Amino acid sequence: MGNWFAYLVLLIWPLVSVRLFMVYSIQVAILITLLGGYMFLPEKTMIDLPMLPPLNKAAASILAAFVGCSFIRNHKVSLLGKSKLKWLLLIYIFSPFITAMNNGEVIVVGETILPANSYYDALSVAISHVIGLVPYAIGRQFFKEAESQQIFFKIMVLAGLFYSLLILIELRVSPQLHTWVYGFFPHQFIQQFRFGGWRPVVFMGHGLKVSMFMAVSFISSLLLMQQRKRIASFSPITVVCYLFVILVLSKSLAPVLYALLVFLVFKLFSIKMQFKFSKIIVLFVLLYPVMSIMDLFPHKEMISQIKNISPERAQSLEYRFLNEHILLQHAKNKLSFGWGLWSRNRVYSEKTGEDITTTDGGWIITLGTFGIVGFIAEFGLLVFPVYRAISVYKLVRTKQEQTLLAVHTLALSFILLDQLPNASLTFWTWLFAGILMGRTEAISRDVSSMKR
Repeated sequence: MGNWFAYLVLLIWPLVSVRLFMVYSIQVAILITLLGGYMFLPEKTMIDLPMLPPLNKAAASILAAFVGCSFIRNHKVSLLGKSKLKWLLLIYIFSPFITAMNNGEVIVVGETILPANSYYDALSVAISHVIGLVPYAIGRQFFKEAESQQIFFKIMVLAGLFYSLLILIELRVSPQLHTWVYGFFPHQFIQQFRFGGWRPVVFMGHGLKVSMFMAVSFISSLLLMQQRKRIASFSPITVVCYLFVILVLSKSLAPVLYALLVFLVFKLFSIKMQFKFSKIIVLFVLLYPVMSIMDLFPHKEMISQIKNISPERAQSLEYRFLNEHILLQHAKNKLSFGWGLWSRNRVYSEKTGEDITTTDGGWIITLGTFGIVGFIAEFGLLVFPVYRAISVYKLVRTKQEQTLLAVHTLALSFILLDQLPNASLTFWTWLFAGILMGRTEAISRDVSSMKR
């Protein structure tokens, strides 16, 4: 998909971003490159390259950040690092080869033929995983100090304020900006209709992604409000209230609930309790697949309770749980390393070969494709920074830095929680997790140096 202008923007973005690394600090240049690419580059536009994953908005943004760090600023980007985390990184990169080895057979279901996985496929996935990990590595390496972590949250607020103007346009005229600029709409238009109006999509491909982005922007503004820092000459409380209104107008229920929960935890509980809350959330995320496999999670009871509040939402949730159950039963047949590529993780009609499932949750997609090993590797990399933050927050010097860690940890926890009903992980969320990882590693190193 895409017209000539969409392809041109995709190719030019790395060249434009290189200039940013010549003008701004490396942290600001990284954030503008990655966040700017996510916010403005075209969706569903890609240039196929032999052996390599396609050049899309994610790859173009990541490539630009990598070139800027490595060649313009002469800082080598280290993917593995020196911590024990490297074992999860290696599993995440190389487990697709075992997945391919276990899926060498062609599957025929009705009239549908699903190709075997080859080592060529595995190599392509491994390269894709390496590219996807670059933002994580950049976050670990270049955002080690509290000041650089603070820069991320400030730029997230500024990004949210700017994007709110585009959101307001689409609330008025429906999701049209992507069509106006790039000539096509990248998703099903009818899916963006909610609560008697349209969800803004802007350039992110789906209304849910816009809402999650604005939720993190709102959470970032809470931090600046607590620090009493003005943003673009506006008072902190004004920015917080405005961003929350924009989030509500974005018409996605889950991100609004996440933002409200973070607000309540942030305002009502101590820093120690905030970290405990994050710990409970990520533990639940890690255990949810196990509970589902063992039929321990109360799916039916949850649907029954939600019916009392909103029958429509209960029906939607029941549909998701039903598809989740069907996909999970299929995933159990290759639970260790999954079904691999070519949509082999999905379920098809024995008679017609038609795909009869809908995959929503990021966890079931990962589990079905790469198995429990792939799930542990991917989610382990994202959860590990949360546990590191919980273990080191008492070692930082000031309450302000503790609050910075607590807000970061809460926000990442809810992003991970959203992977149960939705698949909302993007390259900027990997950067977000990497920044938290880098900051916690720096705290540990500083304390170790002081002891020596």
